[in-house]
Amino acid sequence: MIWGGGLINQRAKILHISLNENDTNTESNHSIAPDTQPTYTLDKVSTSASLSQREIFAQNDNIASISGEALQKLNLQNSKDLQQVFSGLYMSYNASNMYPVITLRGIHAGYYYNQSVKIYVDGVPQDVSFLSQEILDVESVELFKGMGATIFGENLSIHSNIATNTPKINGSVSFGNLDKNIIASASGAIVPNKLYAKVSFKHADFLGQIKDSSTGKMADTSTSNLARISFLYDDSKYFAGLDYYYDNSLFHDWFYLSDSQKQNLSVDFSTTLGGIPNINRTVQTYAFKSGLRTENLEVSNVFSVQNRTIPFSVSGMNSDENNRTFTDELKATQTYSNNSTSLYGLYFSHSDFNRIIFQTTTYPSNSNNVKNFTFGAFTDHKIILPANFDLSLGLRYSYYTNSIRYNQGNSTIPSFNDSTDSHQISGRVALSWTLFDNHKFYLSGSRGFQAGGFPFYIGGIEYKNSYKPESTYTTEIGYKGFFWNDRIYINTDYFFIYTQNRQQSVCLVGGCNLTTGSWIGNIGDILSHGFEFEGKLQFLRDSFFMLNFAYINAKYLNVANNSVIAQNITEGSRVWFVPEYTLRSSIDTIIWRNSFANIYFNAALSFNSKIYFDAIFTQDPYTLLNLGLRAERKNLSLGVQIANVLNELYNVYGSNFAGKNYNQIGRLRNFTFTLSAKF
Repeated sequence: MIWGGGLINQRAKILHISLNENDTNTESNHSIAPDTQPTYTLDKVSTSASLSQREIFAQNDNIASISGEALQKLNLQNSKDLQQVFSGLYMSYNASNMYPVITLRGIHAGYYYNQSVKIYVDGVPQDVSFLSQEILDVESVELFKGMGATIFGENLSIHSNIATNTPKINGSVSFGNLDKNIIASASGAIVPNKLYAKVSFKHADFLGQIKDSSTGKMADTSTSNLARISFLYDDSKYFAGLDYYYDNSLFHDWFYLSDSQKQNLSVDFSTTLGGIPNINRTVQTYAFKSGLRTENLEVSNVFSVQNRTIPFSVSGMNSDENNRTFTDELKATQTYSNNSTSLYGLYFSHSDFNRIIFQTTTYPSNSNNVKNFTFGAFTDHKIILPANFDLSLGLRYSYYTNSIRYNQGNSTIPSFNDSTDSHQISGRVALSWTLFDNHKFYLSGSRGFQAGGFPFYIGGIEYKNSYKPESTYTTEIGYKGFFWNDRIYINTDYFFIYTQNRQQSVCLVGGCNLTTGSWIGNIGDILSHGFEFEGKLQFLRDSFFMLNFAYINAKYLNVANNSVIAQNITEGSRVWFVPEYTLRSSIDTIIWRNSFANIYFNAALSFNSKIYFDAIFTQDPYTLLNLGLRAERKNLSLGVQIANVLNELYNVYGSNFAGKNYNQIGRLRNFTFTLSAKF
């Protein structure tokens, strides 16, 4: 999960979420892999709905995964919930849920608008504000921890496949003390074996946990409405699809709590500048997909247009953000007689971002326009060698240009225009050896980059200069293997990452507050190394246990000699938003089975060690525990889930200014009841 503002990142990790209306049955047989039915993903080498565990094993990449059914059983509903099941993945936010922060292996975006991870929805790269979103019909989630720039156009991908010959109608209703949602989807064949359609909808409410003491009502509420209409023609050789996706989300969480307000869970907004914040995000996506398949060749193309508008009113600032992005990704994959493969791809993206700040008594008016263009040509080859060795080679050429036009308005910052561009080469190499078809040992290395550019928000004259591209060098050694007739799967690795010209937003001299703000620049380097473990156990026919652990040591090096940077970051200090230790464990098991109904119990535990949000403000180690009970009978399921059983009060973001703490807290204890049906 960044960070990007339309600038393609060729170095970070890939989180691939397959969404499908198919009734997956991951845990009902003796295979850890999802039950992949013959659906076709247009932007992947494989023609299955998602990568099975065996397909993941065959890759010379580090890929962690979880089935959609497991996510449903554990009641994980939002993309940010994925941190509860993947080791080394930490997801937070800066100021609001609309501004997420995703950290993996010590790497995260130091600047929100230039993310290290991006999301795809059905092959379509998503706007940066979409990193935290409600998700529908999840079939599987695959977290690509290695560099994916020679395989994918972008980095965090969510795909929605609609191919099925069997009509499906799914629905669920859930309600709790903190949230409620309604989900419905219908899919089927309009013309059997050729033309398919799907309609889906989700309404989700967060009911709030911080009270406005002046009214007695909850302040930090949110509402999301998602809808999707999809058509796909597929005659087994040619395929073409149309997709429309709509998301409207309203947030009120862009505020901070003092220490006393944090303990009391109450704020008097009648005395707060601007009152309760209001952030309204609307994203509309249009996509056309087409391609062909032969016995040894697959060609696919995805063209998309995405429009995003975000008017918001926060702390006396009234602003509009608008962004339109055009993307196209063309890929061809050749499979040879010995199962070696060659992939060739072309990618382009153009985005046009506009931000207007309206005149108020607190903020002067100004406007900013940033345009990005990215072109990429990439290739990746898997070569089968003798003696069970595999060699993977990937190469990518990228060119990007970034231009800015700032209008002073009534502000004191003079108007200016500028542009920057860069040519970049990314590459990777991996060698693996397979023993007895069940054990793979691999070694890999890669070089990637994150594009530079200009800030999307101009808060001072310091923002006038562009920041440089960020380069990352990664080496990894790992093992993955199956035991006990594929019931046990283990994936473990040790990695070493060196990042140069780290892009990061830091506070200006005097600290960050509503008037002084912060500045984005290149602050130095980062050295990150660590160990990761992923384990899965399938037992009792339809029960599973998962254990994930990560140790990550990430520190700042060669810190730039700059007075602004020096007050925030010191040589050898820990990288922000990176817990040194993370532990994730979950289980779902049947505890009673008879002819009337089956009863299941599940539990999930998530531990994070100490986290630095800035040079001063930290979150102490904390543990979250979720428990659930579920009864299933034929097509019906009734469950109860308790999230954060211990009612842990913890921060997901915070800062210290002038000796005072500013807190933003995570979700407290939540009791949820869910009724679902599948036909």
